[in-house]
Amino acid sequence: AKIQQRKFELYKKIIGNEGHGSYGFPWDVVVLTAGDKVQEQSFREQLEWRKSLSVLPRSVDFHCICDPPGPRIGNGGATLVALSYLEDCYGPSRLSQLKVLLIHAGGYSQRTPHHSASGKIFALLPVGPVPSSTMLEMCLAMLCDLRPCPGVFVKCGDDIVIFDSALVELSSTGFTALAHRSPVEVAVSHGVFILGPDGQCRRFTHKPNLD
Repeated sequence: AKIQQRKFELYKKIIGNEGHGSYGFPWDVVVLTAGDKVQEQSFREQLEWRKSLSVLPRSVDFHCICDPPGPRIGNGGATLVALSYLEDCYGPSRLSQLKVLLIHAGGYSQRTPHHSASGKIFALLPVGPVPSSTMLEMCLAMLCDLRPCPGVFVKCGDDIVIFDSALVELSSTGFTALAHRSPVEVAVSHGVFILGPDGQCRRFTHKPNLD
Protein backbone atom coordinates (compact mmCIF):
# COMPACT_ATOMS: atom_id res chain seq x y z
CA ALA A 1 0.00 0.00 0.00
CA LYS A 2 2.85 2.41 0.79
CA ILE A 3 4.55 1.76 -2.55
CA GLN A 4 1.28 2.29 -4.43
CA GLN A 5 0.49 5.50 -2.58
CA ARG A 6 3.99 6.84 -3.18
CA LYS A 7 3.63 6.21 -6.91
CA PHE A 8 0.19 7.86 -6.89
CA GLU A 9 1.60 10.99 -5.25
CA LEU A 10 4.51 11.15 -7.70
CA TYR A 11 2.21 10.74 -10.70
CA LYS A 12 0.01 13.61 -9.48
CA LYS A 13 3.11 15.79 -9.11
CA ILE A 14 4.22 14.86 -12.62
CA ILE A 15 0.95 15.77 -14.34
CA GLY A 16 0.63 18.92 -12.23
CA ASN A 17 4.19 20.21 -12.53
CA GLU A 18 5.47 19.24 -15.96
CA GLY A 19 7.78 21.95 -17.22
CA HIS A 20 7.79 23.70 -13.86
CA GLY A 21 10.08 21.61 -11.69
CA SER A 22 12.15 18.49 -11.33
CA TYR A 23 9.28 16.05 -11.81
CA GLY A 24 9.14 14.49 -15.25
CA PHE A 25 7.54 11.43 -16.76
CA PRO A 26 10.29 8.93 -17.66
CA TRP A 27 8.86 7.92 -21.06
CA ASP A 28 9.00 10.05 -24.22
CA VAL A 29 6.46 7.99 -26.15
CA VAL A 30 3.51 5.84 -25.06
CA VAL A 31 1.99 3.45 -27.61
CA LEU A 32 -1.32 1.63 -27.23
CA THR A 33 -1.86 -1.31 -29.56
CA ALA A 34 -5.42 -2.01 -30.69
CA GLY A 35 -7.08 -5.05 -32.24
CA ASP A 36 -8.61 -3.27 -35.23
CA LYS A 37 -9.40 0.15 -36.70
CA VAL A 38 -12.63 0.53 -34.71
CA GLN A 39 -10.84 -0.09 -31.44
CA GLU A 40 -7.97 2.18 -32.51
CA GLN A 41 -10.39 5.05 -33.13
CA SER A 42 -12.04 4.42 -29.78
CA PHE A 43 -8.61 4.57 -28.10
CA ARG A 44 -7.80 7.87 -29.84
CA GLU A 45 -11.06 9.43 -28.66
CA GLN A 46 -10.50 8.18 -25.13
CA LEU A 47 -6.97 9.60 -25.12
CA GLU A 48 -8.13 13.01 -26.28
CA TRP A 49 -10.79 13.05 -23.59
CA ARG A 50 -8.33 11.98 -20.88
CA LYS A 51 -5.92 14.69 -22.05
CA SER A 52 -8.67 17.30 -21.76
CA LEU A 53 -9.15 16.19 -18.14
CA SER A 54 -5.41 16.79 -17.49
CA VAL A 55 -4.88 13.29 -16.13
CA LEU A 56 -2.18 12.29 -18.65
CA PRO A 57 1.40 13.59 -18.92
CA ARG A 58 1.48 16.49 -21.38
CA SER A 59 5.11 15.97 -22.42
CA VAL A 60 4.45 12.51 -23.88
CA ASP A 61 3.68 11.56 -27.48
CA PHE A 62 0.73 9.14 -27.43
CA HIS A 63 0.12 6.82 -30.38
CA CYS A 64 -2.55 4.22 -31.13
CA ILE A 65 -1.65 1.47 -33.58
CA CYS A 66 -3.97 -1.33 -34.69
CA ASP A 67 -3.13 -4.80 -35.94
CA PRO A 68 -3.32 -5.30 -39.71
CA PRO A 69 -6.44 -6.97 -41.15
CA GLY A 70 -6.49 -10.75 -41.18
CA PRO A 71 -5.62 -13.39 -38.59
CA ARG A 72 -4.75 -12.21 -35.09
CA ILE A 73 -1.00 -11.63 -34.73
CA GLY A 74 -0.72 -11.62 -30.95
CA ASN A 75 1.41 -9.35 -28.81
CA GLY A 76 4.58 -10.41 -30.58
CA GLY A 77 3.25 -9.41 -33.98
CA ALA A 78 1.74 -6.23 -32.57
CA THR A 79 5.14 -5.30 -31.15
CA LEU A 80 6.77 -5.63 -34.57
CA VAL A 81 3.99 -3.59 -36.21
CA ALA A 82 4.41 -0.86 -33.57
CA LEU A 83 8.19 -0.75 -33.96
CA SER A 84 7.84 -0.44 -37.74
CA TYR A 85 5.34 2.40 -37.29
CA LEU A 86 7.59 4.23 -34.82
CA GLU A 87 10.60 3.88 -37.11
CA ASP A 88 8.59 5.47 -39.94
CA CYS A 89 7.33 8.16 -37.59
CA TYR A 90 10.59 9.21 -35.93
CA GLY A 91 13.32 7.72 -38.11
CA PRO A 92 15.82 5.06 -36.96
CA SER A 93 18.28 7.54 -35.44
CA ARG A 94 15.72 9.48 -33.42
CA LEU A 95 13.89 6.33 -32.33
CA SER A 96 17.10 4.85 -30.92
CA GLN A 97 17.26 7.83 -28.52
CA LEU A 98 13.66 7.64 -27.27
CA LYS A 99 12.23 5.92 -24.21
CA VAL A 100 9.13 4.13 -25.44
CA LEU A 101 6.41 2.54 -23.31
CA LEU A 102 4.49 0.02 -25.42
CA ILE A 103 1.21 -1.12 -23.85
CA HIS A 104 -0.61 -4.02 -25.48
CA ALA A 105 -4.33 -3.32 -25.20
CA GLY A 106 -5.78 -4.97 -28.29
CA GLY A 107 -7.69 -7.81 -26.65
CA TYR A 108 -11.43 -8.13 -27.22
CA SER A 109 -12.20 -8.70 -23.53
CA GLN A 110 -14.27 -11.84 -24.09
CA ARG A 111 -14.64 -12.35 -20.33
CA THR A 112 -15.75 -8.71 -19.88
CA PRO A 113 -17.62 -7.97 -23.13
CA HIS A 114 -18.68 -4.49 -21.97
CA HIS A 115 -15.02 -3.52 -22.48
CA SER A 116 -14.74 -5.03 -25.96
CA ALA A 117 -14.87 -1.71 -27.85
CA SER A 118 -13.11 0.65 -25.44
CA GLY A 119 -10.72 -2.05 -24.22
CA LYS A 120 -9.82 -2.90 -20.64
CA ILE A 121 -7.11 -0.23 -20.79
CA PHE A 122 -9.85 2.40 -20.31
CA ALA A 123 -11.85 0.45 -17.73
CA LEU A 124 -12.71 2.61 -14.71
CA LEU A 125 -11.16 1.64 -11.39
CA PRO A 126 -12.36 2.24 -7.84
CA VAL A 127 -8.91 3.56 -6.88
CA GLY A 128 -6.14 5.30 -8.76
CA PRO A 129 -3.81 8.29 -8.90
CA VAL A 130 -6.47 10.69 -10.26
CA PRO A 131 -10.28 10.99 -10.02
CA SER A 132 -12.08 8.45 -12.25
CA SER A 133 -8.83 6.62 -12.94
CA THR A 134 -8.70 4.01 -15.66
CA MET A 135 -6.28 1.14 -16.16
CA LEU A 136 -4.20 3.50 -18.30
CA GLU A 137 -3.53 5.99 -15.51
CA MET A 138 -2.86 3.10 -13.14
CA CYS A 139 -0.31 1.62 -15.56
CA LEU A 140 1.40 4.98 -16.02
CA ALA A 141 1.48 5.65 -12.28
CA MET A 142 2.99 2.26 -11.46
CA LEU A 143 5.85 2.96 -13.92
CA CYS A 144 6.31 6.68 -13.30
CA ASP A 145 9.30 6.29 -10.99
CA LEU A 146 11.37 4.03 -13.23
CA ARG A 147 14.46 5.51 -14.86
CA PRO A 148 14.84 3.67 -18.17
CA CYS A 149 17.52 4.06 -20.79
CA PRO A 150 16.48 4.65 -24.41
CA GLY A 151 14.65 1.62 -25.68
CA VAL A 152 11.24 -0.05 -25.59
CA PHE A 153 9.46 -1.21 -22.42
CA VAL A 154 6.64 -3.65 -23.22
CA LYS A 155 3.68 -4.11 -20.89
CA CYS A 156 0.22 -5.67 -21.04
CA GLY A 157 -2.62 -3.24 -20.42
CA ASP A 158 -4.90 -5.54 -18.44
CA ASP A 159 -2.83 -6.11 -15.31
CA ILE A 160 -1.75 -4.00 -12.35
CA VAL A 161 1.79 -4.65 -11.18
CA ILE A 162 2.83 -2.90 -7.96
CA PHE A 163 6.54 -3.13 -7.24
CA ASP A 164 9.43 -1.23 -5.70
CA SER A 165 11.13 0.50 -8.62
CA ALA A 166 14.31 0.90 -6.59
CA LEU A 167 14.88 -2.82 -7.14
CA VAL A 168 14.72 -2.52 -10.94
CA GLU A 169 17.80 -1.89 -13.07
CA LEU A 170 17.12 -1.01 -16.72
CA SER A 171 20.56 0.18 -17.83
CA SER A 172 21.77 -3.12 -19.31
CA THR A 173 21.91 -3.65 -23.06
CA GLY A 174 19.78 -6.33 -24.71
CA PHE A 175 16.59 -7.60 -23.10
CA THR A 176 15.61 -7.10 -19.47
CA ALA A 177 12.48 -8.80 -18.10
CA LEU A 178 10.77 -8.02 -14.82
CA ALA A 179 9.55 -11.00 -12.80
CA HIS A 180 9.04 -12.17 -9.23
CA ARG A 181 9.54 -15.42 -7.38
CA SER A 182 6.37 -17.43 -6.90
CA PRO A 183 5.46 -20.96 -5.84
CA VAL A 184 4.89 -23.56 -8.53
CA GLU A 185 1.14 -23.43 -7.92
CA VAL A 186 1.14 -19.81 -9.11
CA ALA A 187 3.58 -20.41 -11.97
CA VAL A 188 1.30 -22.89 -13.77
CA SER A 189 -1.06 -20.03 -14.65
CA HIS A 190 1.58 -17.57 -15.88
CA GLY A 191 4.70 -17.09 -17.95
CA VAL A 192 7.80 -18.48 -16.26
CA PHE A 193 11.46 -17.51 -16.60
CA ILE A 194 13.85 -20.37 -15.86
CA LEU A 195 17.16 -19.08 -14.53
CA GLY A 196 20.59 -20.63 -14.67
CA PRO A 197 23.09 -20.77 -11.76
CA ASP A 198 24.34 -17.31 -12.77
CA GLY A 199 20.87 -15.78 -12.44
CA GLN A 200 20.51 -15.27 -16.20
CA CYS A 201 17.37 -16.42 -17.99
CA ARG A 202 17.97 -19.68 -19.85
CA ARG A 203 14.45 -20.53 -20.94
CA PHE A 204 10.92 -19.16 -20.95
CA THR A 205 7.76 -21.21 -20.78
CA HIS A 206 4.09 -20.22 -20.64
CA LYS A 207 1.60 -21.89 -18.28
CA PRO A 208 3.70 -25.02 -17.73
CA ASN A 209 2.30 -28.14 -16.08
CA LEU A 210 3.42 -29.21 -12.63
CA ASP A 211 5.81 -31.78 -14.08
